[in-house]
Amino acid sequence: MAEESVSSSYGYNGKTVEECQDMIKKGLKTPTVRFLREHLEKAGCAVGNQFIKAVNCDKQISGGYVRGEGILVCSNHMNMQDDVDQVLIHELIHAYDDCRAKNLDWSNCVHHACSEIRAGHLSGDCHYKRELLRGYMKIRGHEQECVKRRVMKSVVANPYCSEVAANDAMEAAWDFSILSFDSSKTSGFKLPLANSWTMLIRIQKRRGADYPTPGGSNLCFASLKYYKRFSFCQLPWLHSQKCMFSSLCSSDINISSGEAPVTDQCISLSSRIENLTRSESVTSAFQSWMADGFPIHRGEIFHTINRLRKLKMSKRALEVMEWVIRERPYKLKELDYSHLLVFTTKIHGISQGETLFTHIPPNFQNELLYNNLVLACLDKGVIRLSLDYMKKMRELGFPISYLAFNRLIILHSSPSRRKAIPRILTQMKVDKVTPHPSTYNILLKIEADDHNIEGLSKVFNEMKKAKVEPSEITYCILASAHAAARLYAVCEAFVEEVEKCKTGNNWSTFDVLLILYGYLGKQRKLEETWDTIQNFPYVRYKSYVLAIEAFGRTGKLDRAEELWMEMKSKKRLKRTEQFNSIISVYCRHGCLDEASELFKEMETNGCKANAITYRNLAVGCLKAGLVEEALKTLQIGSDQTASSWVRRSTPWMETTLLLVEMFADMGDIENANKLFQELRESRFSRYTFVYNTLLKAYVKAKAYCPDFLRNMILRGARPDAETYSLLRLVEEFKT
Repeated sequence: MAEESVSSSYGYNGKTVEECQDMIKKGLKTPTVRFLREHLEKAGCAVGNQFIKAVNCDKQISGGYVRGEGILVCSNHMNMQDDVDQVLIHELIHAYDDCRAKNLDWSNCVHHACSEIRAGHLSGDCHYKRELLRGYMKIRGHEQECVKRRVMKSVVANPYCSEVAANDAMEAAWDFSILSFDSSKTSGFKLPLANSWTMLIRIQKRRGADYPTPGGSNLCFASLKYYKRFSFCQLPWLHSQKCMFSSLCSSDINISSGEAPVTDQCISLSSRIENLTRSESVTSAFQSWMADGFPIHRGEIFHTINRLRKLKMSKRALEVMEWVIRERPYKLKELDYSHLLVFTTKIHGISQGETLFTHIPPNFQNELLYNNLVLACLDKGVIRLSLDYMKKMRELGFPISYLAFNRLIILHSSPSRRKAIPRILTQMKVDKVTPHPSTYNILLKIEADDHNIEGLSKVFNEMKKAKVEPSEITYCILASAHAAARLYAVCEAFVEEVEKCKTGNNWSTFDVLLILYGYLGKQRKLEETWDTIQNFPYVRYKSYVLAIEAFGRTGKLDRAEELWMEMKSKKRLKRTEQFNSIISVYCRHGCLDEASELFKEMETNGCKANAITYRNLAVGCLKAGLVEEALKTLQIGSDQTASSWVRRSTPWMETTLLLVEMFADMGDIENANKLFQELRESRFSRYTFVYNTLLKAYVKAKAYCPDFLRNMILRGARPDAETYSLLRLVEEFKT
């Protein structure tokens, strides 16, 4: 789990790997680090010599813990011994969490947030002196702000957690993250926030006993001796005291081994609700949960709602929130009413949502509720009403979320409404809403979908001018757009940036890298990326599809066939897209017989061929010299219904351009022009090479085309040297 870099605030240049390794050896001798290592060994997770390594890091982080690999300390961001010591303490706490809770899921935002809160409090990262060195001058109440800031930075870097999900996860975990001591056992002394392990050890020595027993339900933040008994197993969203984690709290379980029997009781609340039949109510799931001795906590509800949202089970999520509001198993907060409002609007419409909003207690009608109401209106496409609520928020002095402006931009992204986007951005500045990377990513995607490289560069320059840090998504959009425009040198530069700033195992980033390395013809990088994807806990069928197409694009037909056979053995072949991937590879390599066999197998498997399938087969027919069969296949494909999204997709446009090139080589102006019109409708013809391809058809056919250059310029394409050379040849055929 990455930790925030401190070196940038000190202004030094860091240490070499060798110097940092020496500092690590010194750090291992400090009492706190020794204390943590001892307990890791007692828990059955010995720390070997290679567990902690010094490395050079491209990102602005001090270090991190990687499951299965150990702790990495960024030498180039280390300046003094204390820096190294703090990284070791912080990451060893993560390592201990990972060791003791065998089923800890770092992709679960709440799990990650809880471990970060523990590490932030217990390591002493937020001591006021360290905060002063980072440039944060606040002394009173500095620690809570510091921990929250650092937790957010770390959890947002998790590819499975958006900023909104990270914030919600932190709020859900925070309720259980403050160590409060039972007054009956500590003579009235309470320590709501501890600065470091040293403070805890001093308290223990002063009391002359073991660590004091925490009271209440604040169990996420705990000392190691206390944690040895309770660990994550009493966190409500982690299946309470009996389930999910193999390091359980029962006295009859071997804590060191971490082994425990798993029973039917260990089914989580979210799983119980997901598995309900249509006729069953969520009340039965709650009753069975409580009958097994588990309490209902906010964290468990949050996890359940997140799961149901991902599974698009909005109706069940609404039932859960209605039960929570009705039964009040814990003290309600604005987040609970917010979830209720969102799902009510989604299921029952805007009017029901507005009615509910008026019945929510006034003290909860704050910026969170208003922002969610605005977003709910925008989700339904009711722009005018959302603007009215935004106006009311300004009157009440509530800040408007950047998410509301993001949705407005998306709703105005169609060509007919795009003129309103500058006004939305201006209003954003007036409302003092700080631009977010996602806002610029949306603007970049709009320009990329429009195949407007100049507009893309303009937005990117504005992003840099606003000092908004580009994310891996930003560079993925830029690289993909330049690859589609065949600007491979620029694409390669952006791919390098993607490699530098990619965080964790974000499958979407690796999928994009598969596509880009296929375009760039980098077979070694393609293999490395695929090896990384195969190490994921779950490999999606989409990744197989993209890998097959990428290897086919680089000319590795045998490797594409291997992946097809692997996907065939591991995944169910139930999607047309899966067959299209290998059919397109065979057709581009002229293997029409193999493609025809797969076409028959597709029908046997119950997959219906679509327009892209027939286009690929037409390419194969033309490669084999079967022009009439190709035209018939194209006609069958044109009879298939293809949505505007499909017609603007990269596979569709690539295949169409390939057909234009093949007809151009044959001098078939009629069919080349017909397919060119499809490219023009999707605005793919803004690229000069598309017009040059059509121009080659006129050269091959020895035909003259009046006003070709004029039409090309008016439609947004810029002639290049090849264009003028081809035009001179065409001029010779003028009669």
